[in-house]
Amino acid sequence: MNNPNRVLVIVPAYNEAESIRASVKAVIDAGYDYVVVNDGSTDNTLEICRVNHLNVLDLSQNLGIGGAVQAGHKYAKNMGTTLTSRSMAMGSMTPLIFPKWLSRLTLAMTW
Repeated sequence: MNNPNRVLVIVPAYNEAESIRASVKAVIDAGYDYVVVNDGSTDNTLEICRVNHLNVLDLSQNLGIGGAVQAGHKYAKNMGTTLTSRSMAMGSMTPLIFPKWLSRLTLAMTW
């Protein structure tokens, strides 16, 4: 069932073993649901996600940022999520901007 208020943060990750836990923690601390899209990492990113019980979608080969984000959108659609945002595992897109982004989106949808 679609929940128009549910936001899923897509966290594409390629060889992000050193930063993935901190990146996901920042998303959780900001109050959002997430999915890590392991983009065919050759390090232990996937293992770290599994050991720490992170929500992870594993791609068997590297598809690049576009393919990883697209896989995340498909996952979100299957989960009934209607709003998605992207956060980078290496911290270049912080979840702290999401409330401002969502308020602007809500304002735009009321027009």
